[in-house]
Amino acid sequence: MTVAAGLGKMEEMLDAFADRISKPRLSLTDKMLISLGKSSLIALGFLVIHTFSMIVAFNAYDERNKSDQIFVPVVHLTAAVMTLVNLAPGGCLIGTPLLLVTAALTLQYCWRVACRRLTEHQHRQLNNN
Repeated sequence: MTVAAGLGKMEEMLDAFADRISKPRLSLTDKMLISLGKSSLIALGFLVIHTFSMIVAFNAYDERNKSDQIFVPVVHLTAAVMTLVNLAPGGCLIGTPLLLVTAALTLQYCWRVACRRLTEHQHRQLNNN
């Protein structure tokens, strides 16, 4: 599928959406803003996934924790596969929220790892005193 054909399909989909909500047609700027919003959400999802996965990865290698070491490539592969969903007609309606859910789960997992590390550090400080 070429970029022009993909944009044509997206334009048809946006026009059909506009017809359903009783607007005559979406203007070019409306379509560009919707596209920009979708692209921004996808970029935000990948930013969160990559940033917090690296925190988990560095901590995992420092602690020699195999389960955390496996978590990072699995999350990256999952996110990569979810982008393939965007190639299907209307796939952005499914792929983007799935990517954001994956980002939220990665953030939550990183939070648990950080809390575990902080708790262990506090216990070590109390035991040394």
